Amino acid sequence: MFVEGIQTIYYEKLGQGLWKSRLDGSDQIVVDSNNNGGSPSSVFSFSQDLRYVTRWTNYPVYSIRLFDSKLNSAQEVPVCESTGGIPLGRLSQSTNLVFYVPKDNTDKLMSYNLDTGVAKDLTNMIINVRVFAFYMLAPTWDGSKVYFYAEVSGN
Repeated sequence: MFVEGIQTIYYEKLGQGLWKSRLDGSDQIVVDSNNNGGSPSSVFSFSQDLRYVTRWTNYPVYSIRLFDSKLNSAQEVPVCESTGGIPLGRLSQSTNLVFYVPKDNTDKLMSYNLDTGVAKDLTNMIINVRVFAFYMLAPTWDGSKVYFYAEVSGN
């Protein structure tokens, strides 16, 4: 992933974690040394200010790794996996909210505020249907809405 404003490329090194460098390969620096679940198709996202990095992890359990580059600390949030083996968690970049489906609870939608550390159950905000299982999540950039693909029934 190339960040034009700071002329830096971020990339996953298989077995070595998340790195950044200049386009010419100089100034190589480890951003997050955790390499669990790292693969050639790893997915990561950054908050708008580049402070937070969210990374999908699938080993030893499916989770979203929440890395704070300012404090150099991280936590893992266990999440459900989609039918395609993708962890169900997404970052809304401008609000620093992570939307996710907790592990072993496919009918619950949660948000986690990276700035405050507060988790919130959003399931009761879904009206007129009962959710049996979430399969995909897509929050808006500003975090005001979360679109999802799910198995539902009418109330």
